[in-house]
This record gives sequence, C-alpha cells and structure tokens, in this order.
Amino acid sequence: MWKHLLRSSFVIGLAIICAGLLVGSKHNVAAYAPDIGRPDNVVLDISSRGAPELSSTGNYLSPITEADRPFTHLMLKWRASGPVSDTLVLEVRTSRDGESWGDWLPVWEDYDMWEHDDGTDVFWSQITYAGDGARFWQVRATMLPTASGDEAILHTVEVNTVDGRYAADQAPTFPEASLAGLAKPPVVSRTAWGNPDGQGSRVSPAYYPVNHVIVHHTVDPNTFRSGEKNWGDRVRAIWSFHTFTRGWGDVGYNYLVTPDGTIYEGRAGGDDAVGFHDTGNYGSMGVALVGTFDSVNPTGAAQDSLVALLGWKADQKQIDPLGRSYYYGCDISSYCSSPGAVVYNIAGHRHVTPRTSCPGDMTVELLASFRSRVQALIDTGGNPQRPDDGNLSIDELETSFARSNATWYSAG
Repeated sequence: MWKHLLRSSFVIGLAIICAGLLVGSKHNVAAYAPDIGRPDNVVLDISSRGAPELSSTGNYLSPITEADRPFTHLMLKWRASGPVSDTLVLEVRTSRDGESWGDWLPVWEDYDMWEHDDGTDVFWSQITYAGDGARFWQVRATMLPTASGDEAILHTVEVNTVDGRYAADQAPTFPEASLAGLAKPPVVSRTAWGNPDGQGSRVSPAYYPVNHVIVHHTVDPNTFRSGEKNWGDRVRAIWSFHTFTRGWGDVGYNYLVTPDGTIYEGRAGGDDAVGFHDTGNYGSMGVALVGTFDSVNPTGAAQDSLVALLGWKADQKQIDPLGRSYYYGCDISSYCSSPGAVVYNIAGHRHVTPRTSCPGDMTVELLASFRSRVQALIDTGGNPQRPDDGNLSIDELETSFARSNATWYSAG
C-alpha cells in the first residue's frame, strides 16, 4: 500500500464541488476518546550526538528502553543517508521485564508507507508483533559496506508502540438479504472490533462513486507469532499507526481481510468513502489482505472472503470485473503512470502505482482468477461454479460436473 494524501482541503473541496461531487456530509467527525489506541513514541537521536552506543565500525545498539505503557505491536521510522537499502540492517527485540528477551527480529522496510513529503532520507517499517504485553524494547543497526566501501549513516530511529488489546472483537454482522443483487458478506464493523471512534472518524470522509477495487497486502506476518491470539489486535494496531503515527486520522483501507477469512470494516463512512490506500484514492475501494504475499498465497479462506466482498461491490456498482476503465484517482495523481488513467477495474496496487510491489507477486498471480470468480458470482447470483481444478475428483461446483439421472445420491 502506498498513500498519496491530497493535503489542500480547500482546493480539493472546491474542485470536487465544481465537479458536482458529494463530499463529507454522510458522517460527521466522531466524538472520540483521544488517548485510546494512541501509540507511544520515542525518538533515538544517533548521529548528531556521537551516540556512545555507536561503535567504531558504525554499528549501533540502542539503550534498553521502557515504554510508557505495555504494548503488543511496534513500528519504526528512521532517517538515514547513503546507500541505505543495500547496507543498513535494522533489528528489534522486546521484553516484558527488561531481563528475559525475545529473539532479534528483522525490521523490513515498508516503502508503501512513505510519502513524498517525508523526503528521500526517511523510511518506514512494517508492523511487528512484540509479544503479549511487552514493556521494553531495544534496537540495533548493522552497517554493511558496499563493494566500494560506502556505508549508510543512521541519523534517527523513531520507535512507535501500541497495545492492540484495547478492545475485543464482537461477531461479524450478517447483512439482511437483498432482493436486488448479491448480498454483502459478513463484516466486523468498526464498533464491533472496538474502534475508539466507533462508526465515525476524527477526519470527515470525502465521497466519490466507486468504479474500481484495489487489492493490497499489509506487509506483516501471515500467521500468529508465539503468544499472538487475535487478528483483531493486528487490525487495531494498523488503525492506530495509520491514524496517529502516519497522521491520516483513520485507517487507510476500506476493508481488511485476515487469514481466517474475517472481513473487518476499515475507513469510516460507508459506501463510496474515500480511503488512503493508493496514489489518488478517489473512485476506488481499497481492500487489504492482512499478511505478506510475495512468495506464498493468501489462505483459501481469505481468498474466498475477498472474492465475496469484490463480488458484492462489483454487482452493487455495476463494475465489469473483467474490464479496464478510467480511474479518476489515477488521473489526479502524479504517481500513476497508466496511459489515460485506464487501469483494471479489479487491480493490484502496483497496477496503479508501479513503484510498489504491493499486493505481492502471489496475489498478483491470483488476480485473474479473482476477476473470473467475481464474474461467476454475478452471473449465477451468488452460486458460481468454478473451473475444474485438475484433481482426480470433480464436485458439483466445477464446470465439468454433469448430473446424471440416478437418484442413489439423494435422500428420498
């Protein structure tokens, strides 16, 4: 995911009004609890003070630091110069008591969190699970010289920690059956997953008719680490870091799908609310698969839920799942390079913004099948057949299945 926020609200608002678009009147800013879910923040100033933790080789080991409050997740932001991507290795470890420590965990760069206003020397990490109620953390950096002897220079590291257990999940909502199209799949609402702002938001949403769906991945672990129990904690941590640390005022995605197939409501505002998930956002619904799918597929449960969600939206908005069309968000963004701002109606993030690898190579390989499955959902009213999967058995949902006149398989 890579977000390009359009910051001049007056100019954007004026342009949208002139274009006859509806902005921001469906949901008001929530009366929110300002401290619930707000991450704690510590900045390590390294190079400017000649940090005593900086070794003669340029490697760095931070002091053991106690967070203000217990935490379950952390995210790093750092400022560095030189050949950073090739030579700087960051790791973090956590502890409940400051004495017994977990393993050093690699800190992977999530360049999709970066914005142009950050500058080229600023980098963001993925979200890391820290354990069930950690209280202490420590960071280390290793500088690996290039073949020419050049090394990165680390200036600052900002460590953001949050306890994702500030609420507990409730059951997903099963929408009422609709006589006019595909039903919306069950979704855990913002209120049900414990969003401090409930169904509202501290940033009033803008609105633009959805005609594209953009698929993302969140670049964090695909499975629970030891002690991790609840996907909802991960969703709450993502909301916290997007809302406060990144400064978006809400989670960037409209929906999030976890590996167990649960769909979580993201950005407040309901249908047509504009998220913060790709280069332009206006005219798209952003859906994030929780996990990292560069080398492994999303789970079958996650794929099925994603297809159900995309099918509902495509049917609701009369989107051709197999087609391509003009995407307004692409047109207003300087980062989208698609000629004429024409992209797949169901696209991966990288199809809008080529600089990103999101939603991972394996998800991209599945997009064609997702489009076909969504089309099948629409064609069959929600009871699709699927292509023959090539195994030795054929079930009644596969297109090669033919029912005989025999009655031995039916009761009565």
